[in-house]
Amino acid sequence: MDSPLAGCKDPGMASTPAWATLLTALSGSLVGGLFTFAGVAWSQRATRERELAIDRMRHSRDKADRLRETRRQLLVDMAEYVEDRQAWYDNMENGTGRAADLAKLTLHPNQLTGRVKLYAPPVLQQLWVTLLAANATIVWNIDLRDVS
Repeated sequence: MDSPLAGCKDPGMASTPAWATLLTALSGSLVGGLFTFAGVAWSQRATRERELAIDRMRHSRDKADRLRETRRQLLVDMAEYVEDRQAWYDNMENGTGRAADLAKLTLHPNQLTGRVKLYAPPVLQQLWVTLLAANATIVWNIDLRDVS
């Protein structure tokens, strides 16, 4: 017995060839695959850019932290130098020291001056120059007194 639809073929309707159906399925899969690949690539690029931005922020923060620590250490060293000078002045005033004791500084002013020029704000740089000039004048006067 024949199929119930066997006798109802419409001559105006053409049947779709098998290769066209296969081509449609393959092209749909290909387009879907391309969109999937593009989505993955876009997502990875966005993730990479986000990680780079985070790395840049971390680097900037680390750099600022190092600069802050360098400046803090500079201020500590400057304070130690001033304390050394003050103790030296006190010893000279009490008559227990000599002008030659200047060479016994643990922090040499020239080393500090270089760091001050690099890391200190302008106001502190000017104060440092003033301090060194005053110290040089005091040492000069003490040397003159010792000679005479």
